[in-house]
Amino acid sequence: MAAALLLCSLAAGGAVAAAQPNGRRTPAAGLDQMGAGWGPRPHGLTTGEPAAVARVEIGGARRNISDALWGIFFEDLQGAVDGGMYAELVKNRDMAVPGPPDLLGAEEKGHHGPPPGWEAHGAATVKRSSEAPLNPNNTHCLQITATAAGGGARNSGYWGMIVRAGAAYKLSFFARAKSKPSASEMVTPPSLRVSLLSADQVTPIGSADFDLSAHSLGGWARYSGTLTATETTSEAELLVALTAPGEVCVDVVSLFPPDAVQGLFRRDLFETLRALEPSFMRFPGGDYTDTWHWEETLGPEERRSGHGQSTDVSAATAGLGCDSCRF
Repeated sequence: MAAALLLCSLAAGGAVAAAQPNGRRTPAAGLDQMGAGWGPRPHGLTTGEPAAVARVEIGGARRNISDALWGIFFEDLQGAVDGGMYAELVKNRDMAVPGPPDLLGAEEKGHHGPPPGWEAHGAATVKRSSEAPLNPNNTHCLQITATAAGGGARNSGYWGMIVRAGAAYKLSFFARAKSKPSASEMVTPPSLRVSLLSADQVTPIGSADFDLSAHSLGGWARYSGTLTATETTSEAELLVALTAPGEVCVDVVSLFPPDAVQGLFRRDLFETLRALEPSFMRFPGGDYTDTWHWEETLGPEERRSGHGQSTDVSAATAGLGCDSCRF
């Protein structure tokens, strides 16, 4: 119904959208008139000059549609997407979900320590930080401070990571080395070793090294590579470790299996749903649409704000955007 009203409003020549300085889009006046209860919202579209016009032809049948269609309902919460259909293996990759409340009222607006999915490994401390974020839409990162080589942060994924021997997993992340406290202090950017760990949380079963010295201190850079597993297990973990004492921040830490459908979907679940031969798919779901803004699910993944909550039950990375389900 909402889609039909939107198309009718556009066909009538209503304004569509205006790009704002913050890069987000908000509904123009023509769209605000669609319903009495639909007004401007903080993250939505505001009045502006028309950016596009759509015309809808309602006369003439194009295709016969059965009145007995059935399909599937796909809602982006509680593990249906992140931890489910979305093939991402790293839980809370963008640190959108905060850690537990700090009863002593310390930093991070009442939260402290590592965010859900992450924990310190070896001689290191980790915390969720808002200092010098990756971009305005991704406002938190994971700060890792190691006092000895091998200290870092470990991610257990969603109920453990399933990896298979011989498979090459696609790794990517953003990293920022510690800035110089003063012009006189020399700081050597650390190197990172990213590894898959066996179920014992100690034995590496695939690693790759990344030298951060090629980039200026204090600046973000994207790194990518592959981790080839030497063991099959359903309880693997991902370790991001420093090769020497130092401090580094990481964000959007991502690991995908090589057989992900379209590079996005978990193959076993995708093929199971496709075998049902549904006539349609409802996405992103029911009540979840109240806080789901389509324009915030487009563009580079590191610039999608996601849906961080006080707990990780309904949190989502927006890795699957509104343009992802055209299969």
